[in-house]
Amino acid sequence: MRDSRILVFGFMFVYLALENFYLVASAAPIVSHEQIGDVIDASENERYNFFGDIPGLSGAQFMAKGKQTYCLYLVRNSAERAQFLSLDLGEQRLEEIRIKIAGRINRIDQGGQISEALFPIAESLWNEKSAHKKVILRDGSHLYCTLFRAQNDTLIIKTDSGLIVPVPLSVIAHVVDETTRISEGKYYRSDPHSTRLFFGPTARQLKGGSGYFADYYIFFPTVAVGVMDYLAIAGGMSLVPGLPIPEQLYYFMPKVTFKTSERLGIGGGMLFLFLPEDTENVSLAYGITTYGKEEGALTLGLGFPLGSGALTFPVLLFGGEIQISNGAKLMSENWVFTGEEGATVLSAGIRFFGDRIAVDLAFLTSPEAFAESEGFPFLPWVDFSITFGK
Repeated sequence: MRDSRILVFGFMFVYLALENFYLVASAAPIVSHEQIGDVIDASENERYNFFGDIPGLSGAQFMAKGKQTYCLYLVRNSAERAQFLSLDLGEQRLEEIRIKIAGRINRIDQGGQISEALFPIAESLWNEKSAHKKVILRDGSHLYCTLFRAQNDTLIIKTDSGLIVPVPLSVIAHVVDETTRISEGKYYRSDPHSTRLFFGPTARQLKGGSGYFADYYIFFPTVAVGVMDYLAIAGGMSLVPGLPIPEQLYYFMPKVTFKTSERLGIGGGMLFLFLPEDTENVSLAYGITTYGKEEGALTLGLGFPLGSGALTFPVLLFGGEIQISNGAKLMSENWVFTGEEGATVLSAGIRFFGDRIAVDLAFLTSPEAFAESEGFPFLPWVDFSITFGK
């Protein structure tokens, strides 16, 4: 069992170390063609029609993102501010584009006429959820800012403290929409693990290409991945000491979510709980809704058992959260198991969080614990989680 825990944490450490290594070591821009260099500017795009009509285009640059992975960065100036777009490319796709760029340049320079864009960039790709950004540099540092202006292969940003800073594209790893806010002169970051309460889901979206690793009581690890913005898949297994692998608990949880407004999210999913051979499994379909903003929200869910199993009656989930500082929020998650032998599980606690890591500390209890026990009626809860990806 001890070896299993060492293996889990070892994989996490190696993953994070390698991810940071590739961000730093693979920062050199890629020359798309010797005639235009490593930056395609607006006049070159207009002449050769590489990307189609992009109003306000400042520059485009192919960059190495990691081992055998690449991306295309584009920056432009809109009426209000600069915009940044990153498109992932595989090694084969990058080589295909470079070959087509060379062919396009030769054809146009020899007097040929081409109307279709080589690699068209749809206007819808520039859609933004927030003007406030988090610029993640390749050394791992973060800049919270708005994109002030684009100039060739450089983003000129305005930080939250009002500083104007030029940032070359070659040092940028990601630019992400940030939902942080400033209240009474204080900066409040967003909870990176807002897609769940302590364990139960909320109706917030886990963005495509991102995910998290969570561990409950050390012995119950879970991995969740956003397949698309509206579809996430989570699963895990128990690592109870002394139990053989076939007798461990396994769980699988797909979830779909939709943001219907700034305050309301709705969704649904399924929970499959695979128990040891002498115990009936649990299959549950549920609906979930979350109402509120980052500073406070309420979540309500209702689950229905599928088929015959260990669970035969509906389950009600209700919980809430309220942010009390830049890196902490109070939370409550409560379950009501209906039926003749129903039970209620209540919880309250606190989540401490940074940009990627969160730790939950709480107490669980039930009315039965107060009625039937003469001892301490609360069970401590602890978990930690870390996000990865976008």
